[in-house]
Amino acid sequence: MADNLAVLTEKSAWDARIWSFLVELAEYRSAKSVMIFLNMPTEPATTLFLPSMAEAGKKIVIPYCEGNELRLFHLQDVAELERRDAFAPGAFGIIEPTADWRAYASRQVDPQSLDLILTPGVAFDRCGGRLGHGKGYYDRLFKKTRTDAKRIGLAFASQIVESTPMSENDERVDAVVTEDGVFRRSE
Repeated sequence: MADNLAVLTEKSAWDARIWSFLVELAEYRSAKSVMIFLNMPTEPATTLFLPSMAEAGKKIVIPYCEGNELRLFHLQDVAELERRDAFAPGAFGIIEPTADWRAYASRQVDPQSLDLILTPGVAFDRCGGRLGHGKGYYDRLFKKTRTDAKRIGLAFASQIVESTPMSENDERVDAVVTEDGVFRRSE
C-alpha cells in the first residue's frame, strides 16, 4: 500500500510539473480553442488541468471516437464531466460525451477552429515522432486541422525515446511537454 501511495504522490508531482511547463508556452497562452484528451490512468492527469483552462478563458474541446474518426465536443463547464447523462466511458474505456450530448449542434466543434491540440501517445521522439495505440485516430484528426494549429504531446519523460516508427500516414507533433521540461521538434 505504501508503495502505491509513493507512486501516486510522484505521479501527482509529475502532473503538476507538466501543467506548469505547458501554461508557460506561447502556444498555450495565445490559444483560444484548445483540444485536450481526457486521460487514461497511465497518462498525465489532464482532467486536473481543466479548471485552470476554464479560468483562463480557453474554449475546451474534448475528442471522442465515432467509428474510425475523432469528433470534437465543446465542454462548456468542467462540472459536466460529473454528470452521468453527459459523460460516460466510451471507446477504449475513455470518458467521452454521451450520444445524446454529442447530438447538440452547439457542442460540435470543427477541427479547423482548433488553435492547439494536446495529444497523448505511447512514445515520442525529439523529431516530433509520435507513437499512438495504432488506430490512427490522431493522425487523421491532424490532417483536418489548420496548418498553423500547434500539436503538443503530453507525456512522462520515460516516454521520450530515441526514435519512433513512422509511416507516410503518421503526423508529427511540434513539441512534447513532460515533467522534465519541453522538448521542441528538431529535424
